[in-house]
Amino acid sequence: MRIPALNLILSKHSPGRWFILKIIKEMDVSRTSLTFPIETLMLEISPGDLRNWLAGLRLTTKRVRNILTPLRNVLDDAVADELLEFNPLDRIKLVKVLARESRKSEYDADPFSIDEILAILNTCDGPERNFWKCAFGSGLRTSEMIALDWAHLDFVHFRIGVRKAQVEGVIKEPKTQAGERDINMLHAAYEALNAQKQYTFLPGTRVFLDPRYDLPWAGDRPLYFRWGRILRRAGVRYRNPYQTRHTFASTLLACGVPALYVAKQMGHRDTEMVNRHNGRWIEQGCDPEARAKIVAFFAHVSPKIGFVGFKAA
Repeated sequence: MRIPALNLILSKHSPGRWFILKIIKEMDVSRTSLTFPIETLMLEISPGDLRNWLAGLRLTTKRVRNILTPLRNVLDDAVADELLEFNPLDRIKLVKVLARESRKSEYDADPFSIDEILAILNTCDGPERNFWKCAFGSGLRTSEMIALDWAHLDFVHFRIGVRKAQVEGVIKEPKTQAGERDINMLHAAYEALNAQKQYTFLPGTRVFLDPRYDLPWAGDRPLYFRWGRILRRAGVRYRNPYQTRHTFASTLLACGVPALYVAKQMGHRDTEMVNRHNGRWIEQGCDPEARAKIVAFFAHVSPKIGFVGFKAA
């Protein structure tokens, strides 16, 4: 019996599992001098093959786990179909395989200063400026930003409704009850969303579109590419786009905003995640010279009296 190739097995699975092949192709496996897993036959897959392949990836642990989840399902099916005797992933411990620098998570907080934020925004214009200004001013994840609909924005009570996210081209509901939330529309986000109306308010439902095609974003990879160019032009040290979220949290905490309020804005059930990743900024405090700029950028918008500085209610 001819054993099918791994890529053929993947292609027969649901769209939710198909993205694993797409990701592997985009990573250019030739960098690792391996053809696995595109051309490897199911019968030839061994823990050693997988271990060598994983060791050559330069991705965060979270990214690798996201890749391995559907791959593990495929290999489990191969075991059930008696193509393999066991799932080779069961004999691999990621912590021992991934390089130390690869294990560093993109979630480690390395926030931008207010001057860096302003330099970044001054480098952008139009919808691109609105996107990143809203990201800094709301603490939304990139996946939540590209899935944001106008119908979920309340300009009367100044609220942003987070109802879904887009991951690898698939629209998903928040993973937790806390993730589906209504958050305060702080000053920077309010300005950015108002400015964005002229571009996408009438044509459709999505707030932010891919400006290359005037269509919803297919994923966040093009955003990452553009983000790197923006930082280079602004003369700002590179950090990944997720740091806009950490910047939101750490800046508010440094200026005395209660941790529970920040956690609720970011979609956390309690303060554990906020304290773990951003807690040191509570003790560090806010730079007095930068405070005026920070307050202007992150001021709370009250339905009754407008911008009122920091307010956690």
